[in-house]
Amino acid sequence: MIDIHIIEQNYKKILTQLLHRGFSEGEKTLKALLTLNKERKAKQQASDEQARKLKLAQKEISQWIRTNQKEQVVQAKKAVFQRKEHYKNLLTQLKTTQLKIQKLLATLPNLPMASVPIGANEKENIILKTWHPPKEGAPNGRPHWELLTQYQLADFGLGTKITGSGFPVYKGLGARLQRSLITFFLEEAIAKGYQEQWVPLLINQASAFGTGQLPDKDSQMYAIPKD
Repeated sequence: MIDIHIIEQNYKKILTQLLHRGFSEGEKTLKALLTLNKERKAKQQASDEQARKLKLAQKEISQWIRTNQKEQVVQAKKAVFQRKEHYKNLLTQLKTTQLKIQKLLATLPNLPMASVPIGANEKENIILKTWHPPKEGAPNGRPHWELLTQYQLADFGLGTKITGSGFPVYKGLGARLQRSLITFFLEEAIAKGYQEQWVPLLINQASAFGTGQLPDKDSQMYAIPKD
């Protein structure tokens, strides 16, 4: 998700990148975001000022209580009550504006790198490097998924029963191969100076938004709806 402050500081650049990405609503969305962020700043400033005045009023009430000025205390408490209600309304408005900003930001696609060629489809891709000419398939060649089944390295039907399409159960040498590959790549990464970590298997909604998996990939996820 693109930071709203970055959009403010680099409006023209980001708009150009969005148009290169093919996002036709770029200008409309960015202008709406800037308008909303201006409103957010004003509401934030107003709520902060209201909070400051509330703090001062409460100090005054404490002083009047100590000096036994009951009439002033009664009047001040009424004013503080009204001020608190106004402060709550300001916070509600601020939260509503922040949610609108987040909702709009979530519609923006990731920005392309400057080195990515501009094009409408894959036909306009640029080949930067090739490695050996493509080989023709052997006359009696078989696809890898058939070989996996033939040599009982994986069971696609069982994986589909357990989880769904695209999740095979690796068996025997197939399972050992998976484990060996994981170990191999981890050791290679450690040798290059990377640190191995064991992270949680589940992520929360904020993490999914932060990595760009939400809001458009929720239909591809297995989710726990509560907690």
